[in-house]
This record gives sequence, C-alpha cells and structure tokens, in this order.
Amino acid sequence: AGASTLGAAFNMLCVVIGTGMLQLPYGLRQSGWLGLPLLLLMSAMACYTAVVLGSSLGLARQCLVLRIQDYPPIERTTVSSPASSEASTITVGGALAAGTPLLVQ
Repeated sequence: AGASTLGAAFNMLCVVIGTGMLQLPYGLRQSGWLGLPLLLLMSAMACYTAVVLGSSLGLARQCLVLRIQDYPPIERTTVSSPASSEASTITVGGALAAGTPLLVQ
C-alpha cells in the first residue's frame, strides 16, 4: 500500500550491491592473490564501459535523428577504429558461440 517504483528500484539496488559485497571476500579467498589484480582490471573495464555508454547517450539521440538503425555505424561513432574492429570481432564471436550449444545436441 505505499510502494512506489522508486522504492522498488532502491530495494533492488540494495539487494544487488549487498550480495556483491557479501560475495567479494569469498571470491577473493577462492582466487588467491591473483584475484586482486583481476578484480581491479574488471572494475577498470566496468568503469570504462560506463563512460562509453554515457557518451553514447548523446550519440544515440543523433542516430535517432539520422535514422541509423544498424550496429556498425553506431559502433564507428562511439569507439575508436582499433577498438571498433575488436568490438566487431567480439560481437561476431559471441553470436557464433551462442549458437554452438544448439549444434552440439
């Protein structure tokens, strides 16, 4: 009776952050000393991804105005040329890897 969308979003955020904080010591214990540099590397990658997504919001509005509806032009506008080819390779590889379990049956 007094629930709101904002309250539900806040509760969900608290649950996600809370479980992540509880799993962090266990994950570091299981991974040993190698886990700390990996954690730092992954957090830096997540931070960079957030920055790229933030800058892409403005470009997304431009793409809507220009009616661009395909991934490669958006990719070329958001990331640099070497990163664009790497992102394309990862995207194609992920698409191919997603279908592999269906072929194994």
